[in-house]
Amino acid sequence: MQSTCRRVPFSDTVSVATAACVAFGNKESGTMNPRALFVPVVVLLASLSTITGVAQPLRIDDYDRVKDVGRPAISVDGRTVAFTLEEQLYVVPLNGGGPRAVTSDSSSASSPYWAQDGKTLFFLSDRSGSDQLWQLPLDTFGEAIRLTDIEGGVS
Repeated sequence: MQSTCRRVPFSDTVSVATAACVAFGNKESGTMNPRALFVPVVVLLASLSTITGVAQPLRIDDYDRVKDVGRPAISVDGRTVAFTLEEQLYVVPLNGGGPRAVTSDSSSASSPYWAQDGKTLFFLSDRSGSDQLWQLPLDTFGEAIRLTDIEGGVS
């Protein structure tokens, strides 16, 4: 299947949106690109060669510097991707721009899922003591609303 993501060569900087687009492929099919596992390594290698001007072999201690972007979810309108990074939720426009944290680092958040309206994000968080389902309106920058209160949490 042909990906709708534009091909962007790695250069001095690689945006999260570009990396997510390359890594996670076709948003219509919902299938993950098998190259997704290699994107962090490619980004690291691109940054190493940019810093030094010379390509360098990847070392084990270099891998510790790669941040693991998890569970990306592309909005229904295809304009925004939500992802987790270090147990915090971020959104970033796919046409460029920086990521914006939409949850605090005082609790963990995971499993972002977009509502059909493309303006609301659902996610799991332990901010109430155990993992529960939360709803976050992104167009109004409102506070997240807990949707479940299940003893022991949801998974």
